[in-house]
Order: sequence, then C-alpha cells, then structure tokens
Amino acid sequence: MEPSSRNNSIELWRFCFAIGVAIMHFGYYNGFYIAVDFFFMLSGFLLVKSIEKRPQQSVLDIFLNKIRTIYPHYILSFLCLFVLLFYSRMQAGVFRDINFWADSLLEILCLQMIYPLSNAAVNGVTWYISVLLIWTPLITWLIKYHRSIFTHALAPYGTFAIYAFFLSNWQHIDFGFVWLGHINGGLLRGLAGIMLGCLIYESYIYIYGKKFRFLEA
Repeated sequence: MEPSSRNNSIELWRFCFAIGVAIMHFGYYNGFYIAVDFFFMLSGFLLVKSIEKRPQQSVLDIFLNKIRTIYPHYILSFLCLFVLLFYSRMQAGVFRDINFWADSLLEILCLQMIYPLSNAAVNGVTWYISVLLIWTPLITWLIKYHRSIFTHALAPYGTFAIYAFFLSNWQHIDFGFVWLGHINGGLLRGLAGIMLGCLIYESYIYIYGKKFRFLEA
C-alpha cells in the first residue's frame, strides 16, 4: 500500500510553523528558529516522496520543478524590497556601492550562501531558499543513484556530525546567514535538516510497510 499523496497533519504543521517563523522575524520570540529546521526536514521528506512517486524524473527535472515552485515567490519578494532599498540608497547617495550590486546579483541567483564575502544585501531572511536550491541537485542524485549509501551512511553520520559540531562549539543550531570561518553555518544547518527529513521518510515507509504486513499476516 502507498501512503496518501496529501497528509493533512503535515499541512497543519506547515501552517503552524509558518506562523512561528513570522513571529520570530517580527521580533516577538526568537525560540521559533526551530521552525526553519522543520521546513528543511519537510523538504527532505517530500523530496524522497517525490522521487519514489515519479522515479522516471531526472535530477534536472526535479531541480527545475523545485525552481518553478519556489523562485517566482522568491524573486517577487526580492524585487519589492530591492526597489525600496534602491530608493533609500539614492536618497542617501550610496546607490553606486559596488558591494550592494554584487550582493544583489548573488541573491537573484540564489548563490549568496556559497560566497564568503557576500552579505544579506536585500532580503536576508530568504537565505534558506538559497540553501534548498543549492543542496537539492546533490541530494536528489544521491537518493536516485546511491540511496543505500546515502540512507545508511552519509545522511545519518553527516547529520550527527553537523549537529555535534554546532552544539559542541556554540550550544545551539540557530545559524542563518552566518559564516563560521570559511564555512557557512546556514548551509550546513540546511544540509543537516534536509538529510534528517530524508531519514524520517525512510523510517516512515519502513514502519508503514511493517504495519500493513502485520495486518495482512
């Protein structure tokens, strides 16, 4: 048997955590940073589910579908803020700052998380979109062609190593657009969350299958 294509419980949690992210960014309660990790995990969970549902899709097809889903909303929010920032910079006479234009270009391309000298020039809170788009092709390729190695070695050990690195050095995992030396904390955090989501899906399918085999016995 196949799990249902739409899970109302997931949709409810998605709604609740989206509210939590909004509350955090409005400055009311910083503890909701864990909501960002939920969305990383959900992305990993749904990525494996999508691969199983449409195994004929190539890595490129899956990546392009992700872009088509996310990028229109991303670029719309970017352009709205860019116009406001550009106007304020014109008023202040600093609109010719080359760093602002370079950082803006990186944000348009969703590559701000891989360039150590970049800053959150326009819409810094969308850093996690950059993380999702950067990791999706690699993780998709690993799941499609090296699923056993990914599931039994790379994902569990990699997730543990990243969280252990964060907790042993900083006692938290709340890293966004932050460079830890030459390593981007948000990029690592997103990788750990996506891999954990993939493992949750694998566990879900295993338990789901066991449950129905038991009922059919």
